[in-house]
Amino acid sequence: MIRHTYLRYILVVTLLLTAFNFLYAQPTPKVVYTAKEPQQDNRQPEPNDNAYITFTEEQRQYFTDKAMQKSHDLGRYLRLISSKHEIEEDKLYAIREALQLFVSDSSRVEVSSVNNDLKQQFTIREYLERLRLLSYDKVELVWIKAQMVSRFRKGEDGRYYGIITAQQLFRGFLEDEVAYQDVTEKNIEVVLDRYLVFDEGKKKHRWDVFLSDISVQQTRIK
Repeated sequence: MIRHTYLRYILVVTLLLTAFNFLYAQPTPKVVYTAKEPQQDNRQPEPNDNAYITFTEEQRQYFTDKAMQKSHDLGRYLRLISSKHEIEEDKLYAIREALQLFVSDSSRVEVSSVNNDLKQQFTIREYLERLRLLSYDKVELVWIKAQMVSRFRKGEDGRYYGIITAQQLFRGFLEDEVAYQDVTEKNIEVVLDRYLVFDEGKKKHRWDVFLSDISVQQTRIK
């Protein structure tokens, strides 16, 4: 009787150890995070022989939004560059970033004043440097009412061009008093250009939007 009980005990213990080893000897499963395969970018328009690019509504909205975002980014950088409260290092950084928004450093910016009818032109780099060195004690510069007002039209150079209109509000202070202020209506030329990339060893063309020449339409007293 005792022997049979002992044998049953040994059998139960053996079964328990076998089950324990089976459960805990299994390798710990790995947690794998997978990213969804990106969909093909269908927003890239193909050039054609017409004066205008044939856009889908999605493509048109995509490039319009991108152009508007770059114009807003420019306004933000102009505020930083003209501010008397920012350190020089931040201003120089803002100048470098602002230049990246433009199709070329030779893009032209037109400036004007309510004090005379003269309009002057500077390259975008010259304009930003002049803005950084303004002699006012304090500067307020704001861009408002920016909107895309034209379709992209093909130019003689093969690029495509559109126009954004915006209003620039400017105030210059000396000893806490407004020394000069105006509201300037501006046209910002927008360039849609394509560039070559290599994707898995294959040549592909991609499109991007850049800012170009900025002209003055009207300047008035605020």
